[in-house]
Amino acid sequence: MNAAGVLCRVRAIGHDDSLVDAIFACQSACEPDRDIDARIALAVFPALRSLTVIAPGVWRQHDGSHVRALLYTATCRAAAMLVPPGCWIEAGPQGTTVVGELGQ
Repeated sequence: MNAAGVLCRVRAIGHDDSLVDAIFACQSACEPDRDIDARIALAVFPALRSLTVIAPGVWRQHDGSHVRALLYTATCRAAAMLVPPGCWIEAGPQGTTVVGELGQ
C-alpha cells in the first residue's frame, strides 16, 4: 500500500483543520501529489507561508536556499512523520489509524 492510501485513512489527532483537510485530500489522490505534499507541509510548518513559492512543495528562504516538502504522499516513512508524539500507527481490519494512550 502506498503512503497516499495510508494517509487517507489516518485519523489526525490533535492537529488543526489545515492538516486534517490535507490528509483527507489524499482520499482522491491516485498517485503521489506534490500539491498535497505542499498542503501538508504548510499545515505542519505554518512559517513556510512567509516564504516565496518556487514550485509546489518548494519554497525559497530569505538567504536564497530552498526548503522542500517531504514526499508525504509517496513514502510511508514521510507519512509516518505526521504521527503526533506519543502516538503510533496501527493497521487493522478498519484500516490504518493513529492511536495514542487514550485510544484513537
